[in-house]
Amino acid sequence: MRTYRQCKSFSLIELLSVIGIIAIVATIILGGMNYAGKRADEAKTISLMTQLEMALDAFKQDRGYYPPMASAVTVEFLTVSNKLTLQLGGASGQYEFVHSSTQRPYLELGWVTNTAQPYIDAWGNAFQYSCPGTNNTASYDLWSEGASSSADDDICNWKRRQ
Repeated sequence: MRTYRQCKSFSLIELLSVIGIIAIVATIILGGMNYAGKRADEAKTISLMTQLEMALDAFKQDRGYYPPMASAVTVEFLTVSNKLTLQLGGASGQYEFVHSSTQRPYLELGWVTNTAQPYIDAWGNAFQYSCPGTNNTASYDLWSEGASSSADDDICNWKRRQ
């Protein structure tokens, strides 16, 4: 006859302890993945913003000015086109974003398929452009609204340049 001490199995406490440890480890891993995903989205947005800044600076070096805005009151979006047009206030206010001597775009994005859409950040929000800028009065303001529409997570060219 078998006694209780001869039975080779796990007790309920041992099983619950193992399940608890697995739950804690899974929570830590999922939290780390969420944090890494947020940082990857920020890095992607900063990378695209840096490319847009370089294109805007090349435009200024070539033409002597940054693309102006059609209205000082509204903030216009940077818009993609086949030759990378910076749409500022409708069809009459478009500036061809093409180098004057080489006739090549200042910025080429091979993955862009819908050329009527604005440049978007990692969260699907359009980049905002203002020239002359409120914060960069000698040049332009370029920013992304970040993951939410609140100002505390905005990615801005004036915050990164300080």
